[in-house]
Amino acid sequence: MHDLLQEKHLIPSNCQRLYVDVGVAIDAPNSANWLLKDDKSYVIGIEPYDKNIEILKSGRPPTMSFPYLCLNDNTIIENGKVAGNIDGRFNILNCAIDNVDEPTSAPFYRTDSRNTGCSSLLKPTEKLGLDVVSEEEVSVYSLKMILKNLLNERFDKISILKTDCQGKDLDVVKSLGNLLNKTCCIQMEVNTNRQYHNEQSVDDIETFLNENSFKIIYKGLYDWIAINMNIPSEELNKYIPSRIRFIDT
Repeated sequence: MHDLLQEKHLIPSNCQRLYVDVGVAIDAPNSANWLLKDDKSYVIGIEPYDKNIEILKSGRPPTMSFPYLCLNDNTIIENGKVAGNIDGRFNILNCAIDNVDEPTSAPFYRTDSRNTGCSSLLKPTEKLGLDVVSEEEVSVYSLKMILKNLLNERFDKISILKTDCQGKDLDVVKSLGNLLNKTCCIQMEVNTNRQYHNEQSVDDIETFLNENSFKIIYKGLYDWIAINMNIPSEELNKYIPSRIRFIDT
């Protein structure tokens, strides 16, 4: 199991806000944005597909408008130029997240090079339009398992949880357990257009957020953003700096 508490001493002392990016794929644009816009940020990135992590380490040609990471160079790239440094504020974990009670493993469907970011714990349907190049077991944890010690010992809240998990996002959010109460903001992919077997329901997502006092403040075609109404607005402002922008990928 990933015991981040053992690595607590490695977190830079200036880091005051915790961000969690589940499904970073090959660019991690949201992580890059948080690191670039908030010099007090500490980001945990989670990615099950080792090929995506290798690309994330080496970086890729600057063909996109949003910022992205190059881990080997310790840099944040924006508009084809180095815009900032990571400086020990990013921790990448090679595993999957699901609403499980104990560490386990599960089949992971790896999609072809046209879009490896569409890989999922759920089996794709023909509507996805990509080939499954392999089906391999990956380690699976809940977010509560990974984060509980870190929140108890190092951080008070999760500033933003972002999920892009190809039809599994609701299960990822549920896997926080009681740590949901310490989460200020959630950005989650809600719509995968029947591209996966047994994918989540948009109605179920909305019901869950409403029942847990999260107010949806943005409804995009694919991503929604919701804030925790049980956390006072002055606290939300403390944990989510106004310069942070949301990237819908």
